[in-house]
Amino acid sequence: MLDHPDPCALMAANNNADLYEAVFGAHRLRYRRTPCCFVAEDQPPPYYGCLTTTSIEEEPEKAEIAVARRRFGKSFGFKDSFCRYDMSESGMRLLFTASWIFRPPGPCEAKQLPQGWAKVDQVDELEAWEDAWREAGSPASQRVFPIALLDRRDFFFLGYRARGGWSAGCIANLSQGCVGSQTSSPETPTIQSTVSPSRR
Repeated sequence: MLDHPDPCALMAANNNADLYEAVFGAHRLRYRRTPCCFVAEDQPPPYYGCLTTTSIEEEPEKAEIAVARRRFGKSFGFKDSFCRYDMSESGMRLLFTASWIFRPPGPCEAKQLPQGWAKVDQVDELEAWEDAWREAGSPASQRVFPIALLDRRDFFFLGYRARGGWSAGCIANLSQGCVGSQTSSPETPTIQSTVSPSRR
């Protein structure tokens, strides 16, 4: 039993829930935030679960998981942020495991992006950015990132241009005390997550 989680892990889990909140809000999907988890009220967009845990409070989490399973039925899937639940006996299977990478804070200086990288802040650029991801093998049947996300001041898209198009990308979302980033490459559209403390 995990009684004392790493504060960095708690920070990362809540940053990820903030990411969920931004994406669900952009899709105009209903959700709830509780002290122990993010809970979808509507069917989530591709790559997003019906629930993601943000604490180690087992009893309230179990209650929320049970309610969400009844709501979503066979489409139910959730993110166990602290690897605490074995759901195999209830008919569920583990899709994948992942880890956060924590980067300690460093000097905060305004710098230009490395050569080839650019902020994706126009509608046509975001559409091309996501199209490159889909063409490389993303199975999503709908757009995952609505253009409404471009209006948020706590959510950013970055991309690397090569061969006339986007060949890599990064999503960054700002939370209380940290910045989370998820990177993907159209050649290998796996998501990797990093959390770094922010300095304001």
